[in-house]
Amino acid sequence: MLLNLRPAMAINSYTGKYHHELYGNLEIIRGENNDLEARFEHHNRMFVKLQPLGGNRFFANFSDPIYGKTVFPFTVQGNKVTGVKIKVADFVETDPYIFKKIN
Repeated sequence: MLLNLRPAMAINSYTGKYHHELYGNLEIIRGENNDLEARFEHHNRMFVKLQPLGGNRFFANFSDPIYGKTVFPFTVQGNKVTGVKIKVADFVETDPYIFKKIN
């Protein structure tokens, strides 16, 4: 599925390292087309393809289908990305993880 709707900010604004106090680090890099790819520090084989949904929301498709497909909303303050809310399938984990951008 190729959504490729225009994000609110330049695609590179969303790239970088993010941190969650308990879960660890997450890195978001530029992928193909206008996509992003998220990789988790403690899940070396897992990644998430992110496609723009418009605004600061991205459609998230986990490489491991057990985690599902969802939407990752990014938080923005003063034209700067400050974090991302990550949610997986409810039967895996009911609460979202809020990762803060560290660079």
